Amino acid sequence: MFVKINVNLNKELREKYGVRSFPVTKGDLVLVKSGKRKGEGGKISFVDHRTRGIQVEGLNIAKADGKEKQYLIRPEKLVITKLDITDERRLERLKEIAAIKHKDITAIEKEAVEQKKEAEALTYQDESESIQEAETISEEEPSTISQNEEMDIVDENEEKEDAEEENAEDQVRKEEDSNDNQE
Repeated sequence: MFVKINVNLNKELREKYGVRSFPVTKGDLVLVKSGKRKGEGGKISFVDHRTRGIQVEGLNIAKADGKEKQYLIRPEKLVITKLDITDERRLERLKEIAAIKHKDITAIEKEAVEQKKEAEALTYQDESESIQEAETISEEEPSTISQNEEMDIVDENEEKEDAEEENAEDQVRKEEDSNDNQE
């Protein structure tokens, strides 16, 4: 079992939800509050509970071979600027806390509905883009399977033509032989 990693919320979210920190998950937006990368931020792409590190999209480090890779940031150096509340359990936990702190639950529910609609729209958009990409790829160049099938068909046609030519030559020889025998 792993221990959830709590990250502090910014002032606006503290007032809205009535909580100082909350467990961080993939999809939350964060901002770096200390260190070399202070002021930078992005969406969380991975949370490593074992080493207590968080990877943020867009925060990369250059490797010796010239490639870039994401690196782990300590949770103490981050602040959450937007919570991803599309998960029902997370939403219920926020509602419980807001009820205890006498905060407006309807605003939280509206935000959750909006986030779910945005997520659905993004997935629909991603699916339509991938379908369009697949169609353009299939139009630009045929797949290797169809090329192989095409080669097989060409080979079969050549074999049939060769066989027909041999049959025609055999017929000509037989006729010549029968003509020679008659004379």
